[in-house]
Amino acid sequence: MDPTSRDKVGVYRSNDPLRSFKIEVTLRKVAAGSVFSPVPLPNARANQEGLELNEMRHENDSNTETCVFAWQEKLFSEREEDFYADRNNCLTPLELKYNDDVVAVKASGGRRNSRIFTYVDHDQYTDTTECVATETTSSQQVTSYLVQNVLNVRQRRTGARAAFEVTGRRDDGQAITSRIDPVAIPTSAESVPANHVISTPSQTMHVMTDLSPADRLGQLEDEHLLCTLRADSHGVITVKPDFNQKGKRYYIENTEGELFEFTIKHVSSPMSRSIKVQETNMFRELYGRHSEILLSAVGQDFARPHSENEILFCAFGEIVSAADFEYDGLYVEYFVHLPDGWKPSGLDQKLTGISNISYTRQTGDRTVAHFGFPFEFEVLFNSELLEDGQSPHMPEVYLQVISLDFWERHRTEGYGRLVLPQRSGVYQENILTWRPFGRGVVSEMRRYFIGGSPELDDITYVSKPTGFTGSHMSRYGFRATTSGTVVVRLNVIQQSQKVIDSQRRDQGGRTETAASAAVLSSFSAALDAFQRARERMRNVKESLKY
Repeated sequence: MDPTSRDKVGVYRSNDPLRSFKIEVTLRKVAAGSVFSPVPLPNARANQEGLELNEMRHENDSNTETCVFAWQEKLFSEREEDFYADRNNCLTPLELKYNDDVVAVKASGGRRNSRIFTYVDHDQYTDTTECVATETTSSQQVTSYLVQNVLNVRQRRTGARAAFEVTGRRDDGQAITSRIDPVAIPTSAESVPANHVISTPSQTMHVMTDLSPADRLGQLEDEHLLCTLRADSHGVITVKPDFNQKGKRYYIENTEGELFEFTIKHVSSPMSRSIKVQETNMFRELYGRHSEILLSAVGQDFARPHSENEILFCAFGEIVSAADFEYDGLYVEYFVHLPDGWKPSGLDQKLTGISNISYTRQTGDRTVAHFGFPFEFEVLFNSELLEDGQSPHMPEVYLQVISLDFWERHRTEGYGRLVLPQRSGVYQENILTWRPFGRGVVSEMRRYFIGGSPELDDITYVSKPTGFTGSHMSRYGFRATTSGTVVVRLNVIQQSQKVIDSQRRDQGGRTETAASAAVLSSFSAALDAFQRARERMRNVKESLKY
């Protein structure tokens, strides 16, 4: 974009108070009358339209005006001063305040500005160029009905603004409403989303100039916008047009053909070194207190096993899917069985659960029900219970797949088990299931018509029944049939202070050796927790009987 184009917009962000924000605007009359000639002249500079700049003579310093503005600082124009000087013209509290300000300015020697003045956020002013915004730069563009309605919907702030008439008074309710300024009165919680309004609190300030001839200043038709400043509650400052680059200027022309140039500069006072150090220390203290609050909420350290010989075993799993079962409407019940020497890490650990019901869909030549059901638990094991060279008996997860149809008939579709791995890592297991098969056709008819089906009285029969102490177990005579497959994804983590200490003593040891030590020194135990687990199993047995 051309650096002299007044369509440039600068967007800045600052956390400092706006009362420190200042800009400097310099206005200079370049030439009187027309300064462009269509005839090429020597030593002349071509402008964008291919015309030649005939003459650009700078007037004396009396035609140059420079003003420095603070944020929301009000400077009156010649027309405003004449209007507000008469108290009979002032009706609203704001107009009465402006009357007092004008009287005070005249008493102090008059205005310090001549052509440059400002409209602050409280003033009734609208930039009419926003009312006729077009989508292209073509002079032949015709705005469609749809475009007009879209422009009126894109609201960015609220608050009515009208344009001054020649008298300086608001006209008879016929306000010039900008496309960024429609008003819904009265407003309500329902009207705001209905109007698609994203209203960020903001303030606006307009820097204006009166380009009327010097002998008749104060003409409304010669008031022109130089710069618009907008700041919102998030610290975003928008400047249109943007601050001038080095050596660049903006140009503006009045109705008489007189050409003016102006520049906009940021002249806020730089922060002193002592204030910078003070602000840095303040933010450091603020962030330090915030970190202390977060640390007190999270805790000083991660939870560790109660003793050096205990190993914490964390399992984070997901029942992914089930496939190739006979009936639809599947859900999975799971139960974590803890062998001797194991215990939950806390009373809040949930070792049983039921998944959501999922209906199957055809995937290739298989019928698959997707669950995505997560589960997790933490258990402890005491490595002192292990003899040299002995590996611990790992916990097992027992699964029971059940179907539920429209008539609320429950059928056992299959049993399976998952032995938790001894090594940390990520695993995905395909668990093959089976179900008990009754003798004769009566049990299958009962299963089809009323949903009854043979079930296990003790779900641990899937692996090693509770109370069995022999070395061999015969299942001769037990009738079963194969069923579908359950996919389980598992993430396993182990934590042991003893292993960490051994790694510190042997910094050159291989990671695989440390992992082997973690396996041999596995997890923590307590008899009371095991008794609670057995009580849960008894409850499961009682529920399965019915």
